[in-house]
Amino acid sequence: MSVDMAPSYAGTGFTVQQAIEAAGPPPPPQAYGYDFAWKGEPPREFFEEIRWEYAHAIFSTHNGTTPFRMVENPMNVHDVVIWDAAQIQAYADALRSRFFDRCKYIRNLEGYDGLYIYWDAHDIYHLGALNLWRVLHHLVFENQYYAQELRDTTRIWINNYVRRILTDRDNCKKLLDWNPETEGILDVFKDGELEELDNLEQFYHGILRHALLSEYMRLRQQHRSDSQFPVGKLPGKHSPVHIFSPSSIDCAH
Repeated sequence: MSVDMAPSYAGTGFTVQQAIEAAGPPPPPQAYGYDFAWKGEPPREFFEEIRWEYAHAIFSTHNGTTPFRMVENPMNVHDVVIWDAAQIQAYADALRSRFFDRCKYIRNLEGYDGLYIYWDAHDIYHLGALNLWRVLHHLVFENQYYAQELRDTTRIWINNYVRRILTDRDNCKKLLDWNPETEGILDVFKDGELEELDNLEQFYHGILRHALLSEYMRLRQQHRSDSQFPVGKLPGKHSPVHIFSPSSIDCAH
C-alpha cells in the first residue's frame, strides 16, 4: 500500500465504497438538533474574533506556506450543504494524501475553536464547520480503527524518509560519526534537522530508532569494506583519500 493513501478496509469484510453506500444520503440538519443547516454553523463573531493561539490553519495554509485567509462580511445565515459520506471520505483521503504526517496525529476536538488548528476562516466558513468537524472525527476513527495498518504504513514512511535525508552527505556523515557510548541514536539529529519527524509521537520512536540503526550499520559495514583495500592496491578511481573521506560512503544507496 502506498504510504500516502488512507487506511483501507481490508480484512473487515466490506469495502470503502460499500460503507459509503450503506451510509446513504447526508443526515438532515434535524439529526444534529437544528431546523436548518446554517444553525449548526458558528456565529459571525467566530470569524471576526479569532483565537489566534489556535489559528495555525496547517491544512489551509499548506503548513504555513500560504497566508491565513479571513472572511469579508461573514453572515450568521449563509448557504451550507451538509456533506454525505462519499464527500467526507473523499476530502479525508485528499487530506491524508497531502498531509500524511499531520493526519496521523489528529485528535478529537473539544469545540469549533479547534478547527482553526487545521483551517483558516475562509475554508471553515465556505466548506462548513460541521462538515470539517465530521472530517476530523472520521480521520480520528481511521487512525484508531486501523492502528496496526497505520503503524505499518508509518514504518514505510519513516524508513523512506530516513533514506531520503541520508542522500545529504552532511546527514550521512553525522550518522556515521555517531558514538553509541555517549548518546542515543535519536539524539544524532537535533530539533529541526529531521523536519517532518520532529513531532513524531513516542509511539513511533521505536520504528525511527530501528530505521536509523539499520542505516548506521549499513554505512559502517560499507566503511569497513572500503577500508579493507590496501593502499596502492585500490581498484580504479579509489585512493587513500577516498578510503577515509565521507564522500566514499554511498549515502544514497
